[in-house]
Amino acid sequence: MLNVCRSLVLVTILVCGGLYSSEELYRLVDMACDITNIPESSRQAAQDRLVSYGAQIVPILLGSYKESDFGRRQILLRLLAKVGRVSEEGFLLNEFKNGDFFVQNAVRQSMPDLYARFPVSELLKRLSSTQDKYLLLAQLYGVFLQTRGADGLDPALEGAVVDILNNNPDPQIKTACVTILRYARTQPAVSALLGAINVSSDKQLLIEICSAVSYIRPRGEAKELEKLASSGDPEIEVNALGALAGMGYDNIEKALVVLCTDKSIAVRVRAFELLGHYGGIKYIKELATGLKDSDPVVRLSVVKALGELSSPQTSAYLRPLMGEGGDPVAEVRAAAAIAFHRGNRIGASGPLIRDAANIKPGYKKFRIEAIRALGGIKARESLRVLYEALESQDVQVASAAAKALGDIGDKSAISVLKARKAGAEEQIGVSIDMAINKLNISK
Repeated sequence: MLNVCRSLVLVTILVCGGLYSSEELYRLVDMACDITNIPESSRQAAQDRLVSYGAQIVPILLGSYKESDFGRRQILLRLLAKVGRVSEEGFLLNEFKNGDFFVQNAVRQSMPDLYARFPVSELLKRLSSTQDKYLLLAQLYGVFLQTRGADGLDPALEGAVVDILNNNPDPQIKTACVTILRYARTQPAVSALLGAINVSSDKQLLIEICSAVSYIRPRGEAKELEKLASSGDPEIEVNALGALAGMGYDNIEKALVVLCTDKSIAVRVRAFELLGHYGGIKYIKELATGLKDSDPVVRLSVVKALGELSSPQTSAYLRPLMGEGGDPVAEVRAAAAIAFHRGNRIGASGPLIRDAANIKPGYKKFRIEAIRALGGIKARESLRVLYEALESQDVQVASAAAKALGDIGDKSAISVLKARKAGAEEQIGVSIDMAINKLNISK
């Protein structure tokens, strides 16, 4: 019976213009769905290939879906959403209606990819009629995906999103609307965002609105944000000040200095970041007070802010933090060395090499930044640290290490790079090949 089903599917594919055998396609589906025996990179490559076939692969996916367990069905639902058309919405919604909680959740996660390719007219119909909160969120995220990949948001869709923002009481729905309008970047979007401040008491929503306005950076007055900046809630205040600064407001620095002593770590971090960005060298002494903060995350943010000032005056604050006898936390010491190096100042390589090896896994982005800095310093003494990073199972860390080894230019790294490539993820392999090519042509 299974073979008959697959033969029928093959006929459909051939009628649609496909040039693939049923065995090839079903093997590809098996590879795309096998989370037990197939490496992630190979599984992803199979999924990408299926998606590249477009809508003509839909019959194969539907045929496979009927024969699959839940684990495979989750993957097939995502693939259907990525290649399906308006006609596949019915199948997905039927699974949502009749499935258990886990199936429903899988459909909700898949639907945005489908709605992202919907014609505007069809998407408008859904936005105005959907009653289920999570399907509405999926539709809104589909709008977001359309917006993110385009020059702007269709005016009709923008109007629909503004209407939902104004009339739907659910904070989660409102937050989704705010995220979309953030990328619309039009004056109506800004007006809607500022207007929503007056009718909202949800703290997280207000913070999201501040973040959206800060991203858009419109010009003019914003009485609503001014009100938030003195709301009495430090977390809301610091985000409102950031939005006002982005709009061109002056004289926010004194308010930021006060928030730099707040009891909340998140507030202090954001206040110091803003003070460094908008206060500049004029407020370097106030900024430097954060170097004595009890929390290393705050100190790390202050060091980065000092590094962005690109002024010789920062040397006096950065140098004591580096190396032995410096800050008690390796990440802060390494950050100081990176900032010191960016100012084209000599003496950062030794401290950075010592501390880069001690950066904790929780600081992944910063570890990558330190690895890149080692490549820029081009110190051969850093090879051991980079070899250790190259062995990381994290694709981004290992790839950054491979590039840094290529940047340093020591040909002795070629054998290490070749050994690491065996069985490596595709992205790591590409980075290794580029590094080896760079080393081969270097003098």
